Amino acid sequence: VYIEKYKYIKPEKLKIFYCCGLDHAEKCGLLQGRLHRLEVNTLIVRRPNAKLNHIKMKSNLKKGVVVVDLPPVDYDRSSTIVRNLILTKKWKELEKYLNPKVLNYLKDDPDKVINKLKK
Repeated sequence: VYIEKYKYIKPEKLKIFYCCGLDHAEKCGLLQGRLHRLEVNTLIVRRPNAKLNHIKMKSNLKKGVVVVDLPPVDYDRSSTIVRNLILTKKWKELEKYLNPKVLNYLKDDPDKVINKLKK
């Protein structure tokens, strides 16, 4: 999207990553590198979650799968929680999940974002 601003980056050198949580990756079969044939790598974020501890996995660069562990925090990192907070416009609660610039963007035109989330 912003490649025009950065003339020194050659588009053919860019690597695309689809980022998601471990629960989503397992549900959609992304742990095996399903997107790699489309030249899209997968970055899987494993967060502390007792329900997902049974899933044993590691990065597989040949299949374009990279796994990262997040350090424990005092709250659950979850796209579902973030999505629900956005839908209910709970901006204060979103502060611990989002970068301030992202939060300001959402506050600027919340209905535009909320309508996209509802689809």
